Amino acid sequence: MAFNAPFSLLVLAARLLVSSGDYIAELTSYTESVILQLALSQPGTFECVLFDMHKQHPFEVVLGDLMRSPKLGHVVKNDPTLLLICGLERFNLHKANRWEKLILLSLIIFFFLVTNAYETKIISLMSSKPSFRTIQTIEELVTSGTPTKADFKKLIQMDLSPFKGTVVNSSDKLVSMDGVSAYLATRTKSKLYLPIFYFDYNLQRNTYVILDDHLGMLIGAFLTSNHNPLQEMLEWSERAFFEGGLLNFYTAHFQLESVHAMQKFRPRTAAKLMLTIDDLLPAWLSLAVGTVASGLLFCGELLIGRCKKPLSAARRKIVGVYCEALLSCYLVARAFWAKFSSFDFIPEIFNKNRPVQRRQRTKFDEHIKM
Repeated sequence: MAFNAPFSLLVLAARLLVSSGDYIAELTSYTESVILQLALSQPGTFECVLFDMHKQHPFEVVLGDLMRSPKLGHVVKNDPTLLLICGLERFNLHKANRWEKLILLSLIIFFFLVTNAYETKIISLMSSKPSFRTIQTIEELVTSGTPTKADFKKLIQMDLSPFKGTVVNSSDKLVSMDGVSAYLATRTKSKLYLPIFYFDYNLQRNTYVILDDHLGMLIGAFLTSNHNPLQEMLEWSERAFFEGGLLNFYTAHFQLESVHAMQKFRPRTAAKLMLTIDDLLPAWLSLAVGTVASGLLFCGELLIGRCKKPLSAARRKIVGVYCEALLSCYLVARAFWAKFSSFDFIPEIFNKNRPVQRRQRTKFDEHIKM
């Protein structure tokens, strides 16, 4: 709450022992009288904070009555800090002026950032820039507008209606994808080729994502001649290989050899582990804009305060010293002038159109000339 007085008033109500209605009314009336007397006797601005060490019902009633008292309408005003921290308000913020709303909005943003530790989040975003949201389903793929490529010659009969006409014919292979479009491929080949050819070493992740949805199922088989005597032996061998994990072993071995072969021809670049000037540029720009805006606002408040604020005791003392110095200079100059001329100095300046007349010397003039 802001009051009119040149000093800060702290009202501490530790306990209200009496909780009757008459006592509360008398205490409220007495406090209103004290505030009005201070506001009339010593005009200015100071902060008045009312709080209770032991929150009790009578104190809250007295504080509410003071805040809403019609007698203090010209004294009590909204304080943005108390309003945000303690929830104290003189009237509804929807009825406040635009400047008060602007101050409260900036304070709300400030306290929100402070209480949520957003400085660490901002630094983490500058060090590792966020990417686009990962697409997980065919519906999200169609909504994003990403085209889907497929080789129609090798494409078996399957339902492509979920893509809603976004599938185009292309002869690109899994080892030469453009990095922009989506591709139709089997899950086995995708898991085999993506870690080898489409892995980002800076972000430590694949540039392509395998969707959870599937369009059909392909069953692997080996073609043999009819009534082949080795058919049963081949079925048993294939089952043994699958159950023994030989296929997974050869898959991992193929991926490892492919990665080593690619690293031989891949240029070595140092990993980006530290922030550069380009990464810090948005933060510096926002800091500079905020500093300049706050500085201009502070200078404007100082100018407005100097124009509206009355002279304080220190300033009145300084003005009095200056006035005494000027009066002393005038008396000394008048004494020197009276010593060398018999005419008075004042009439000659202010009465130029009137002839200067000689007047009788007073005791004051004679005392100065001596």
